[in-house]
Amino acid sequence: MAAILTHELKPAKPILRAFLQTSYTDERLAMLLAHAQSGKLAWYSCCCFVGVSNADHALKGVCRPGSLGVNHLDFLDQSASHVSLTYHIIASNDADRRRLIIPLIKAEMKRREWAKQKHEQEVEQLLEAVA
Repeated sequence: MAAILTHELKPAKPILRAFLQTSYTDERLAMLLAHAQSGKLAWYSCCCFVGVSNADHALKGVCRPGSLGVNHLDFLDQSASHVSLTYHIIASNDADRRRLIIPLIKAEMKRREWAKQKHEQEVEQLLEAVA
């Protein structure tokens, strides 16, 4: 297994978490998890960590060299490029990146479920108070 850049992981986590929270619907988050678990989530792909959030086609793995242009980050806006590069530097290969990102995806799914349950409880309490 290649080295995981642990000194890069700690500052990267808030950036990656924020992107998961703001750029992924529940459905897209489930797609990202399945894509990562299948072993197809790759940094050099139109369906990378950033690309899955808005892909308009079936999710793909690694793209052929040159198929994304000279630098696939050219296709992303500045903020998305920053997120993509952040994802890239957390490990030296895609397998390790997937191993690190899957727990973050699952944690975001749990956070959303908890928030939904909390909201439902608050609504119930308000309805009981009004009744």
